[in-house]
Amino acid sequence: MNNPLASAASLLQNSAETISEWPETFREREEVIDDLTFPLKELRRAGDIVRSLLGLTRQTQTYVEPVNINVAIDDALRVLHNQLKTLPVSIEKNYEEALPPVEGNFANLGQVFINTIKNALQALEEGKGVISLKTSYRRETDSVFFECRDTGEGIPAAHLKDIFKPFYKSKPLGKGTGLGLYISHEIIKRHGGDISVSTEPGKGSVFVIELPCKRGEG
Repeated sequence: MNNPLASAASLLQNSAETISEWPETFREREEVIDDLTFPLKELRRAGDIVRSLLGLTRQTQTYVEPVNINVAIDDALRVLHNQLKTLPVSIEKNYEEALPPVEGNFANLGQVFINTIKNALQALEEGKGVISLKTSYRRETDSVFFECRDTGEGIPAAHLKDIFKPFYKSKPLGKGTGLGLYISHEIIKRHGGDISVSTEPGKGSVFVIELPCKRGEG
């Protein structure tokens, strides 16, 4: 699917660039460019969906490296830095320093943290508010917890059962792929962990991820 999508997008891009060179006196120039730009944006979004699904299917089933969750979260924040620095959002961090490593895949867990923080950011009205990130260790279950709390609009109770399903999205048409939380759920499940959410409309949401420090056999 990526090949025809890329070909169509390339043709639209070339056409839009060609038309942009037409004389400004051509009355319908901007209208034609707009008509080409919208399907180009939609083709790129379709490409994002395909790449997300490919990324999930290509993830290895063997996770052997020790992962420092605090480091993985900070790396996710670095990836999102350019987006975060332009918005009136405050990031609060409360990490447990003596956190034991998790047996898993650093890159895949990093993607989970990127998706979760980005979801919290998109829940904030115009990016204004607070995102609180917390890590902790529970000796009784030998597991590490990651908590992402936002002061956004919250999630309607009727939607909670669907948020980890593929292509579910509450964002406006054209924004997001509806795959971020689904992919995060699948990655966490492959690590033998759990991801859950609690929310209160108008007061924000809390996503909690639990990861066992050592995975069971099989």
